[in-house]
Amino acid sequence: MSLKNYPTFPPLLSTCCRYGLFLLSLGGISLAQGATDDYAFDADLLRGSVFSTTQLEQFNQQDLVTPGTYEVELFTNGVFVERSKIRFVLGDDRHVLPCFEQQQLERLGLKEVPVAPAEGCLQPGRDLKDIQVQADMSQLRLDLSIPQSLLNHKPRGSVSPDSLSSGETMAFFNYNVNQYHVNYRQGQTKDLNSTFANMNGGFNLGLWRYRQQSSFRFDNELGSHWETSRRYVQRAVLPLRSEVLLGEGFTDGHFFAGLGFRGVRMTSDDRMLPDSLRGYAPVVRGIANSNARVTVLQGKSQLYETTVAPGPFAIDDLFATNFSGDLTVVVTEADGSVSTFTVPFSAVPQSMRPGSSRYSATLGRSRFIGDNDLFSELTWQYGLSNSVTFNAGNQLADGYQALMLGGVYSNSLGAFGLDSTFSHASLPEGDTSGWMLHLSYSKSFTPTDTTLSIAGYRYSTEGFRDLSDVLGVRQADSSGQSWQSDSYRQQSRFEVAVNQGIGSLGNLTLSGSTQDYRDGRGRDNQLQLGWGKVFGNGVALNLSVTRTRSLNGNNSAYYDGSQPYVNTNDLASSNTSQTVSSLSVSFPLGRSSSAPTASLFSNHSQGQGGSYQAAISGNVGETQQVGYGLNFTTDDNNRNSIWGGTCKPACLMPVPPARFQHPANIGRGRLRYRGPWLPTVVVSRSVLMLGIPLP
Repeated sequence: MSLKNYPTFPPLLSTCCRYGLFLLSLGGISLAQGATDDYAFDADLLRGSVFSTTQLEQFNQQDLVTPGTYEVELFTNGVFVERSKIRFVLGDDRHVLPCFEQQQLERLGLKEVPVAPAEGCLQPGRDLKDIQVQADMSQLRLDLSIPQSLLNHKPRGSVSPDSLSSGETMAFFNYNVNQYHVNYRQGQTKDLNSTFANMNGGFNLGLWRYRQQSSFRFDNELGSHWETSRRYVQRAVLPLRSEVLLGEGFTDGHFFAGLGFRGVRMTSDDRMLPDSLRGYAPVVRGIANSNARVTVLQGKSQLYETTVAPGPFAIDDLFATNFSGDLTVVVTEADGSVSTFTVPFSAVPQSMRPGSSRYSATLGRSRFIGDNDLFSELTWQYGLSNSVTFNAGNQLADGYQALMLGGVYSNSLGAFGLDSTFSHASLPEGDTSGWMLHLSYSKSFTPTDTTLSIAGYRYSTEGFRDLSDVLGVRQADSSGQSWQSDSYRQQSRFEVAVNQGIGSLGNLTLSGSTQDYRDGRGRDNQLQLGWGKVFGNGVALNLSVTRTRSLNGNNSAYYDGSQPYVNTNDLASSNTSQTVSSLSVSFPLGRSSSAPTASLFSNHSQGQGGSYQAAISGNVGETQQVGYGLNFTTDDNNRNSIWGGTCKPACLMPVPPARFQHPANIGRGRLRYRGPWLPTVVVSRSVLMLGIPLP
């Protein structure tokens, strides 16, 4: 029998048999899977068939996804973001990966979104290097692991600008009225009546705020006098986190001497920042190897704790603290392993957070000093890093120029501030130029609980002049007088403060200052030693001793930086030293939170005897809205005994009287009565309210 006599299989049947053998092989592989988790399909099984070997190779990939568009739930670091249609494409490595449009990545909160390539979407691994993706197509879920440092981060306490309101349109009027009566009964009877009213009013219209501060005085001997001390308009500029002032105000005095002015001032307003970004705190940077818990400690206090995704992280919203001290960062990984590192934390008042800035710009005419002189002032600060802050500024006026450059550098040794100012001034006796150098330092020593702060060391060359002194010298010269102030011709000034914790015994403070001048005035010195402790039962005890030595000049016009120009002619030159000691104690009169507090204060100065005060204060009402107080004061010098009482409601109320204060004072040999009333009248949308003074 020859083979040719046997029947042959049709082509279709042959193909089906071959495909059946393939299915049997799949079943065999599936059965064999119990023996091993590693398996692969052999593409040679489909050779010579109508099926593509590429399709079989796809089954060798885990988490297989067929290219196409799927509607999936997006999760970022385990947090649900949105449900969105995502396109899955075949990548360069023959793996199917999600491909994101730019708008989708922006909604995920990435700080920087790369530009999409020609195909119009961005793939993890190729375009998004640090983003890991895991797809669970059975649940239609797509998880993205994105390092915390790549995501936009809302600081704690931040509020969306859309949620802000300019407030109600309203007008208000604060007033403080004092009635003073003295009746002399020694020798002859004489009455003196005096009335003083301090008024602060204004109105709000959208973002615009008008304020006016005025006073009225009347007595039966000098008559009446009305004075308006300040008028200005303010407006918040939200996009610039700034506030603009038009009218009468003061420069801040941070880098140049403070000046009153009438003009315009625009400055950064830190009140527009969330609490977690106000003041200085370093940015904590690190790397997590898994989903980790990050804890930030300062000494034994925990400042912050959060969970971060694998990769680099940055914590930039630490609350500023009132003291320095290096930070300890603890990273606890998902497997329980722990790593720690230290971030230096020392700051001086000029320190800025990395990437933050602050500025002020003033243009106006001087008030209180000079002859209505036109001047400008500009200052700017910028935080370059945790360690470096840059400062710059200038002042310009007719016949005066000043330029300031400086900064702050901090490391494990502490925070060092350095500012240098050059000035050139035209004075009646001729032109003069010079330099002023200002140094500051701060450092906390955690093991010994010691904080050292050199508030400032200032050294000026012979020719350096502050603008306030230049304007004062010119004004004094025009009236035939000489000029003197705390800063005029000052050669050096040094201030230092040390705070030492002594555990359960309380805290010790030591501070001192010294300054000398180039015009023959003697050196002024001050030294203060203090101790304080708060006991567990709420008792607070404080003791301090202060020693001062100062020298007064004569025949001068004096300006202390805050008060108007005044004359001090015929002031006798004297070298005075004085020691002042003070003791204060306060304690609650009960165990409840609403219990009143009693306080005792004693102050004794050399040559002037002592003064003593006792007081009781507290709050009553359902919400503790009403405050009250009773005090008694006496002294060894004038031998006066004075009683006083106060009552201060602490909330707006629709019925008067909302706030009043009526002290009655009785002195030996004379009767004094003083009665101030301190309410606020607020008018808004035909509603009249009375309450505490408004800013």
